[in-house]
Amino acid sequence: MPQVTNRVAIGFRRAAAIVVVVATILTAPPVRAADLAQSTEEARFEQHFHELLWHDRTDELDVLAAQLRRDRARFDDGRWKLAILYWTVGRIPWDADDTKIADARARLAAWRAKHPDSPTPHIALAQLVIGEAWRARGHKFANEVTEEQWRGFHEKVHEAHQLLDSTKAVASACPGWYEAMQIVALMENWSPARTQQLFDEAVSHEPLYQPLYFNREQSLQPQWGGSLQQIAAFAERAAELTKATEGRSMYARVLWAGVQAEGTKPLEDGTFDWQKMKQGFRDLMERYPKSDRNLQAFARYAWAANDKATAAEIFKKLGDDWYSDIWGNRDRFEYARKWALDGK
Repeated sequence: MPQVTNRVAIGFRRAAAIVVVVATILTAPPVRAADLAQSTEEARFEQHFHELLWHDRTDELDVLAAQLRRDRARFDDGRWKLAILYWTVGRIPWDADDTKIADARARLAAWRAKHPDSPTPHIALAQLVIGEAWRARGHKFANEVTEEQWRGFHEKVHEAHQLLDSTKAVASACPGWYEAMQIVALMENWSPARTQQLFDEAVSHEPLYQPLYFNREQSLQPQWGGSLQQIAAFAERAAELTKATEGRSMYARVLWAGVQAEGTKPLEDGTFDWQKMKQGFRDLMERYPKSDRNLQAFARYAWAANDKATAAEIFKKLGDDWYSDIWGNRDRFEYARKWALDGK
């Protein structure tokens, strides 16, 4: 059986962050400062998406997705709104029972039938099926997954692959098609050369769609046969591909994803170049000056890299509120802030 780790990764790195959020809420003592991850623009966007889907307003949903794709619409931290739309669909199986999943399938099927020339409903259904595959597999380590669970996983992966193949002529006009196929590629354990070919084709169509880079970074992680050095080299290439509009910011984003998966040791031991990552964060700040989330990540990783001067500079711009998907818990945020500002 394939050695899929318990991080269940791919598009569900964010799902793991949600688990951290919930665990923090359940275990931490009450605090006056807010967990900003609970009330972001992204959370409001997800709620709006659900309202449109569950109230049979797929005509509006199709128009919204086309507009997001055309405008390359971003949140205030620079992430693509279109990516969050697809991620929201893929998370439905984790939040719903069989009846509601069947309901979601029916609504997506009706959307596809009504708008067969639109990429969005085809990709959305594929993301839902991918979510069903992870749900069938469960959260356990690979050697603890039952034969029945593996069978359900492989059936859903095969279904998602067939769906994507059969709709490529229409759906690959959207970068979300490549994002979904990258997830399938990792689930099916494609060869490094084939995975690289898919990434190259994807960015030739849309070089700025961030999930393409996050999924490629994922495929280079040690648990998937890659290495931290490969991730660092890929961050350089990502920055080069996007430098005309993003500066060095994609370098920071790719290594940010790497640190989320691997922990802060690569920053502490120099495997990930903090000076280059710092420049990437400064480019993020310049391009998205309203984002507290990017600032908090900058402070988090300056602390991990033992860059007290930079951490102090950034913490002075932050208030008391924090992001649990960045810090994990309130105590870590407070400890880092005290370390950075002590004696300042």
